[in-house]
Amino acid sequence: MSDDCDSHGLKPSLFTRWQKEFFENGAAAFEKTDRRTAQAQQRRTAELEARLKKKDNVKALKTALRRHRATAVR
Repeated sequence: MSDDCDSHGLKPSLFTRWQKEFFENGAAAFEKTDRRTAQAQQRRTAELEARLKKKDNVKALKTALRRHRATAVR
């Protein structure tokens, strides 16, 4: 193993950690996600992206309004 790690520029401790993580969680990488779950995840992602965009727009509007008020007072 150490020869392989050396040839790829890896520390054996890093390889060992990756191996441990794979053996503990590797099956999850090969599990099939059913279509309904994938669609639900996509909808949730789209919903969160829309909320984030709305939040950014509100923040930009508040900033613009503050600037307008500041220049209107002068």
